[in-house]
Amino acid sequence: ADRVATMRFDFEIVDPTHLETLLRMLRRVDSVYDVHRAVQGSPDLIDDADGSTDKG
Repeated sequence: ADRVATMRFDFEIVDPTHLETLLRMLRRVDSVYDVHRAVQGSPDLIDDADGSTDKG
């Protein structure tokens, strides 16, 4: 096993400028290798378990 976990989190924020701050803070967490925003229609929103697309 490669001991790697892929996780997806949903955040609701009032001010869109807070998103970049949140992403920057997550990137500073030890052992976090990648942080990015998944936008509607991107492959990042496909659920690996069943192949369905998250419709929110």
